[in-house]
Amino acid sequence: MRVNAIAAGATLTDALGPFVEDESLMTAMKERTPLARLGDANEIAARVLFLASPAGAWIMGKLFEVDGATTASNWPWPIAQRPLINATKWTREAIATRTSRCHQ
Repeated sequence: MRVNAIAAGATLTDALGPFVEDESLMTAMKERTPLARLGDANEIAARVLFLASPAGAWIMGKLFEVDGATTASNWPWPIAQRPLINATKWTREAIATRTSRCHQ
């Protein structure tokens, strides 16, 4: 038996009805999400389908946060700007270094 969990963020469902109807609450929820919108039930369903598919067969004991990056960014604190790295170049250099060490 495999067990995984999905921690869904604010998602547009009937459960959020009272919040969606109040424009100020809706605006506040969007402002507290880095993607500046609420989730859609289909986005949560897509993760469930992935986990239930053969592609998710090797995944077990994980919590997947599907929340518009709210958890990952420690929102509402500013998201740190980090320079992007060239992963392909780094990987090639690392492989070349390791390979040359093995052949010495």
